[in-house]
Amino acid sequence: MAEPYFFSDAALTVTDPDNSDETVAIAGLRGITLTPAYETTELYTADSTFRETVKQYEHNVNVEIDYAFFDIEAAQLWLGGQGTVPTDSNTDSTDTTDPKLFDLEVVTSSADGTVERTAAVEAIVFPEFPIVDGSQDEFEEYGLSGSGRTVTNLADTSA
Repeated sequence: MAEPYFFSDAALTVTDPDNSDETVAIAGLRGITLTPAYETTELYTADSTFRETVKQYEHNVNVEIDYAFFDIEAAQLWLGGQGTVPTDSNTDSTDTTDPKLFDLEVVTSSADGTVERTAAVEAIVFPEFPIVDGSQDEFEEYGLSGSGRTVTNLADTSA
């Protein structure tokens, strides 16, 4: 029987377009849902009521994130679009058709600590990025919904 897992360590990162080996964590996350998805088509023949085959197409990874703190740099990078590096400080919207792409890695441990699971998604686009979301005398809490290109790692990464 599989062990239950604790959500404990996740970071939203960006990769410097001038140095693909350098990633910068820009937000610590409180909750995540990663759901790989394909559009599918069911195909039938004229002489049967049973499905003949199924084909899949248009893969993406639905990404839902909850967080209570993010570095203002995350919003500045989003405003700047693709090509913006973590050292840029964009303080206003940029006129670009290429959105900023983000990467995500989540590491969770089993309840007894013996198993570690890693999941990673690359090239996440967020159509919207809240920059203020709060109520008086309360901590600001945020939510992001986006779409990633692919799952790049889903593995048992136990030592």
